[in-house]
Amino acid sequence: MLQTPLYQVHLDSGARMVDFAGWSMPLLYTSLLEEHVWTRQNIGLFDVSHMGRLEVNGPAAVETLESLCTRTIMDLPINSTRYCLMCNDQGGILDDLMVSRLEPEKYYVVCNAGNREKIIDHIEANLKTSATLVDRTLQTAMLALQGPKVAMLLSKLIPGPLAELTHRKVFVDKLMGIPVMIFRGGYTGEDGFEVVLPAYVASMAWAQLLSLNLNDGPVVKPAGLGARDTLRLEAALPLYGHELTEQIDPLTAKLDFAVDFDHDFIGKEALEKIRQSGPSQLRIGLKMQTRRTARQGSKILSNGRQVGTITSGAFTPTASASIAQAYIQSDLAQVGKTVKIQFNNDLEDAEIVPLPFYKRTK
Repeated sequence: MLQTPLYQVHLDSGARMVDFAGWSMPLLYTSLLEEHVWTRQNIGLFDVSHMGRLEVNGPAAVETLESLCTRTIMDLPINSTRYCLMCNDQGGILDDLMVSRLEPEKYYVVCNAGNREKIIDHIEANLKTSATLVDRTLQTAMLALQGPKVAMLLSKLIPGPLAELTHRKVFVDKLMGIPVMIFRGGYTGEDGFEVVLPAYVASMAWAQLLSLNLNDGPVVKPAGLGARDTLRLEAALPLYGHELTEQIDPLTAKLDFAVDFDHDFIGKEALEKIRQSGPSQLRIGLKMQTRRTARQGSKILSNGRQVGTITSGAFTPTASASIAQAYIQSDLAQVGKTVKIQFNNDLEDAEIVPLPFYKRTK
């Protein structure tokens, strides 16, 4: 099993470790509830070093990515990031990822941990002449600072360009002689920054970030994968292996914004057919009328027949309800409609509600 550069730090902190996509990762440090609430109110610090970090370089780097990504890459400004998908020939999602342009011929791709080898193979199989691919995952660490106070903290810590960085922009520089890349964004529904730095300084950076105070009080605490999952669920962000798979296309997943049909890419022809006919299913949000958690794979029933399937579910603190994402027949995907969720031999009511379940106010 792979270990991030912070593995020993997590053990020393008493984290509960789990196997996630072949990596030993912290599920929680204190409790999922505490870490979730702290991130919504202050700043949660997450180790996301398991995410794949790939460089695509060279004169044909943009042509390579343009042919693979559902969104146009050609017009991506330097030091900017774009959420993209890579699809198979049938339009199924191979992965969702972030593509950043760092230099005219240098691109940085962040993909999901469980899909790293698959995406590496996919890019290599489609590399244009004079383009190269380099896997930087094991040489670097990636930390995520997430929460409403993060911009305030960084503006005091490092005033200037970093504090003024806008959403989906990238800061590339050296801090105290150490090369860093900082992306404005995250996976919690909160404001945030994701920091990539050399693996050998990860433990020092982690300790320094946890020691930071704001208004003479602690503001940063570690958070694990458990809180990251409930936070992203409230924000209705899709998770690969749950809302996204090779059998699900971007239009069914309601990720239409991430598909640009004005350029050629693998899977475009299949997606055009789906766009013309309309998806047979759609991703929806559900709010249970009980505190019971609808688990992945639970059946959704209407008039006694199955019409959909749960993909993610949890009772979450901010929503103060049992919520879920799911796929349902598109003709039944109407906000306000009530359906039944199967729990073994029991049925429970759930209402289709707008997504996201939670949205920050500023």
